Amino acid sequence: MDVEGLAKEWDAIEEVRERLRAGKKLYDHPLDQKWAEPNRANCVANAAALKPVLTRLREDPKHTLPYLEPLSAEIMAFYKKAKAVVSDDKVIYKTAVETKKLAGFVKRRSNPTRQEFTKDVKFHELLLLYDPSLKDTGS
Repeated sequence: MDVEGLAKEWDAIEEVRERLRAGKKLYDHPLDQKWAEPNRANCVANAAALKPVLTRLREDPKHTLPYLEPLSAEIMAFYKKAKAVVSDDKVIYKTAVETKKLAGFVKRRSNPTRQEFTKDVKFHELLLLYDPSLKDTGS
């Protein structure tokens, strides 16, 4: 998956840009988690940041999840664009891992053989963003 330009896409999304400018990280997560674990609640809570990633994943011919190194570079570029403070390089790497895991979670849940049914409309929207053929499996 090509991640070039993700920083610009994230910067164009006001909710995501303002989250960083407010001193928060790219992905929100509950206080009892050290990072945004790959689950429905975290995917829905971070839908704005995930949408550009899922769109690119859908458009990739092999639907390959992004490599961490180029993804980290885009995340660093976004943090710089948003003038966000990066405490250390681990934050960037951790955010890249979160991105890959959250996108992978949506990708796995969209597998037609799993017959994923959900009444969570917002999560279903993420599934449809990645795989529009799943229209009949939602609420």
